[in-house]
Amino acid sequence: MKTEKMEREDEGPDQYQCDNCSKVWTFEQLHSISDLSERVEAGGIVPAGECPECGCLSYAVKHENPRSFARVSWTAEDVRTLREDLTQDQAEAFLRRHERHIATRITELGWDVLETLLNMDEEILKA
Repeated sequence: MKTEKMEREDEGPDQYQCDNCSKVWTFEQLHSISDLSERVEAGGIVPAGECPECGCLSYAVKHENPRSFARVSWTAEDVRTLREDLTQDQAEAFLRRHERHIATRITELGWDVLETLLNMDEEILKA
C-alpha cells in the first residue's frame, strides 16, 4: 500500500475538512493518503490528507469572500430530487461533469435577477 502526503502551499488554507465525518483538522494533523490514485478520479480535486479519525479524504476548507452575497451550490441530493434513480456517486459525477455549465448559467440568470431588482428598487425610490 502506497501512502502520500500532499505538500502544503506557503499561503495554503489553515483548515481541512473530512469528506465523510466533516471534522475539521489542521494540515499537520492529517495523515498520509493511502492508495491516492485509487481514491481520486483523474481531474478531480486532490485531497490534502486522510482524516486522523475515520481515515477518509480531507479537503481544504474554502473561506468565502465575506463581501459576496447570494452564493448558490448544488449537492448530489439536489440532483437525486429530480432523478431518484441515480445513486449518490452518479449524481456527484453528474455535478462534476457539468459544474462549469451550471455555474455559467447560474451567473447569466443572476445578472438578469440583479438588473430586474435594481429596476424595481428605482421605481420604488421614485414613488
